[in-house]
Amino acid sequence: TGIKVLSWLISIIDIKALYEIEMLYVYTFLIMFTFGGVTGIIISNSAIDMILHDSYFIIGHFHYVLSSGAALSLIAGYYKYSENILGNTYRKDMGNLQWILLVWGLNGTFYPMHELGILGMPRRYSSYLDEWYEINKWISYNSIISLISVIILVEIIRIQLMGLGYRKDFNYKYLATDNIMNVE
Repeated sequence: TGIKVLSWLISIIDIKALYEIEMLYVYTFLIMFTFGGVTGIIISNSAIDMILHDSYFIIGHFHYVLSSGAALSLIAGYYKYSENILGNTYRKDMGNLQWILLVWGLNGTFYPMHELGILGMPRRYSSYLDEWYEINKWISYNSIISLISVIILVEIIRIQLMGLGYRKDFNYKYLATDNIMNVE
């Protein structure tokens, strides 16, 4: 996987749209996938794996590598190709807000799970020690932030599918009120 990450980094060197929303998702994917890979190296040690195997550390690791990798790649692909397929652009401000909330929510949800795993919180338990209450509350709040981000993404898709986005082939200078009578 290290070679994959290096080849992905090399392939984005000549990208001209460095700060477009789809590229922000690509950068986020690379960072989260690499962080998940580093946690995979930690649990590849059999002595450490015996301790962390059925803990929240594994949940955080899997979600950083698998879930965020799949979800972030799909969303980046949607933002990249939706304009060409649907003919309407998405609202860039809503896309940026959705990205910020999703990155905040994913990292705020899954990063503390590594800490809980190191502290010894096991998987598949519905109750936990009282000293882990604040961390679990933080995780819950951040998962709600992720949900809000997904709701914003659904709204972006709905606006685009209903044709309410900006059309690429439409000349918007005729929409201004002072240009209505001067149509050429």
